[in-house]
Amino acid sequence: MALQEIIKAAEIIEQEKSNAVEKEHLQTWSDLHASLSEEEFNHLYFLMDKISCLQGEQLVEQGEKHPHLYFINSGTVKLFCRENDDEVLIGLLKKGSIFGIESFFNVSIWTMSAACYTDVELLILSLMDLRDLRDEFPGLETKLREYCAKYTLVDDFFKAGKAERRKHHRVPITGKAHVVLLDETGQDSGRTARGDFDNISVGGVSFLYRISSKDKAQDMLGLNVAVILPLDRKSEKSIQVKGMIIGVRGRHIMESEYSVHVRFTDLLSEDVLQNCIYAGSDDDSDGSSAAI
Repeated sequence: MALQEIIKAAEIIEQEKSNAVEKEHLQTWSDLHASLSEEEFNHLYFLMDKISCLQGEQLVEQGEKHPHLYFINSGTVKLFCRENDDEVLIGLLKKGSIFGIESFFNVSIWTMSAACYTDVELLILSLMDLRDLRDEFPGLETKLREYCAKYTLVDDFFKAGKAERRKHHRVPITGKAHVVLLDETGQDSGRTARGDFDNISVGGVSFLYRISSKDKAQDMLGLNVAVILPLDRKSEKSIQVKGMIIGVRGRHIMESEYSVHVRFTDLLSEDVLQNCIYAGSDDDSDGSSAAI
């Protein structure tokens, strides 16, 4: 009898939550509501922060580490990127749209900026808050990712060639990657990571690395590192180049393998780049190391 009362009380609480959700919100996000269970939708709604912003207000700056998902309840948001001193418009998003998807799900810095084109009302979901629901709703994150997949404005923009997402041409590079984690003063912290080089440009390098969980991959974002780049295969001459981890993307998730992307603090010279490419060996690497 006590169990029946508990179940009944839970049902009443859930019904009250449903009644508390604004009707206009249900209309705006009817597709999202349909893709989730009633309980999942309610928990997600009450988890998010609602804010109102004025026209012209900056929301996110390109290059920031900011794992939040933005739901536009009303108004219009402008997405743009900066190329040198120019501002390049990606698009305008209106009521019922979502942005911040790439940095939220793929563990990367923001590749664009966002500002209020008009007065707007937003619902904001933090990645940390969503993680807190994993035990209670294990399928919620997957459902939300699938729902967000239809918002491809940013990817379509770059694929269409309206702006170069990668400013510098990348070429494959082989060999073992040795990366040193730096402390706040830019000095060697004593912690390292070893993996396999993937590709390189004058502006950055990526390497394959095994990470035990996506949460740990998120923690790597924004870390300052020094990458040891080979310059000569025979003499084992190398150069240490400082940079920042700006992206950690799943490559082979079942094997916990990620590609880690580092942006150099200073550009390499073309001569150094060519030496690095030539010095890369074909030796096999297991990509293992102590995690950063």
